[in-house]
Amino acid sequence: MGTSLSQALCSVVAGDGWLRTGRGPTLRRLFGAYSNGDVWAVCRQFRRVDTARSGYVSYEELRQVVMVPEFQLLFIWDLFSHSNSLIEERDLLTMVCVFSSAKLPEKAKFLLTLFDGSGSGALT
Repeated sequence: MGTSLSQALCSVVAGDGWLRTGRGPTLRRLFGAYSNGDVWAVCRQFRRVDTARSGYVSYEELRQVVMVPEFQLLFIWDLFSHSNSLIEERDLLTMVCVFSSAKLPEKAKFLLTLFDGSGSGALT
């Protein structure tokens, strides 16, 4: 759960990796204009596209969920896909949320909702 996102974040957080790889700034450019409403809209769109309720998104589904040019989709795909086949739903939605311009309390609420599998309002 969130493995590829955490690996990607760890690889850019250590030292000057954040600037050296360019991944973080690129993701911020892609999703920095997204407001809190846009983050929730991506979540709703993912739920519409994931008719099988698998929790994973293929490249074709990614194209329907995230509206960015093709070369930027390939960047996201290369960064987060597992063995070049699927991206986990939580990885994708966490990435959009973290790099959006939503306020910190809004990001926290979204992430709590995303990771609260029991619906209890707590992460366990």
